[in-house]
Amino acid sequence: MSIGIPTVLLACTLGGTITVPTDQPTIAAAVASAEPGDIVQIEAGTYYESSIFIGSPDLTISGATNEDGSPAVTIDGGGISDILLAVGVVGSEGATIENIVFTGSIGNALWIYHMDPTVRNCVFTGIVSKWEGAAIWSSDSEALIENCRFAGNNAGESGTILFNKSISGSETGLLARNCLFEDNLAHSIANVRFCNTEFQSCTFRNNIASAAISSLGSGGIATVSDTLFCGNDASAIEGPWNDGGGNQFEPDCPADCLGDVTGDSVVDVEDLLTVIGDWDDPWNVNDLLDVIGGWGTCN
Repeated sequence: MSIGIPTVLLACTLGGTITVPTDQPTIAAAVASAEPGDIVQIEAGTYYESSIFIGSPDLTISGATNEDGSPAVTIDGGGISDILLAVGVVGSEGATIENIVFTGSIGNALWIYHMDPTVRNCVFTGIVSKWEGAAIWSSDSEALIENCRFAGNNAGESGTILFNKSISGSETGLLARNCLFEDNLAHSIANVRFCNTEFQSCTFRNNIASAAISSLGSGGIATVSDTLFCGNDASAIEGPWNDGGGNQFEPDCPADCLGDVTGDSVVDVEDLLTVIGDWDDPWNVNDLLDVIGGWGTCN
């Protein structure tokens, strides 16, 4: 004997889907009309919008993707808007934001306050601002920022690209995982204040800043693991930090060729001997597999 789930309960559990621009003409209109647990599905294109404030719990805002999985949706502030999307209104807990390019903001493109959203597969680019957190500003947040790219942003000599703080003391901060920070200009690329912000399996490359990650004099601490720092015109980490292991600090970035650890655009016996010769410092079995899998001339 099976027990059916009441239709009303099922609807509340699963939520509905609002498609932009089919069901609602704008992202802001879709978010404003959303009920708890809804999905705002955005069709491919560029949307010139800003000041979109999430106000419903467990809301998912999901952009379409290209064939390679990259975001096919862009929210563009046109170089005149600051906050493009915000998660900080009471009742906006449980948000998921995915597959969106944020650009054209003059600061705090994604604004997070006292909420812990999941932000994945997003790109922050073309943001020009002298503010803290030009791309992401967050306070008292344990957000997960995952598989995101921060590229070509300019926060000047005083601003930062990613900013995470606590106003209530030394608290757990956000987690940035598998994120790429490249070709940015700022005072510091990531700034930590009065909280423990964690960076896992990230890459900081070709940035111009006083530090890639800074917690100097802020009462905060960064925990960093399996992260590559290369080609930066900056210190890697400034201020107190916890070394989670697996970090690499290189003056030059490796070639974009899997397994080419020597940087000569060929994966051959020289790469194999380099990995074996410096086994465990810094190479491991994953690097060995990369050499085997990428054997030959790089494209």
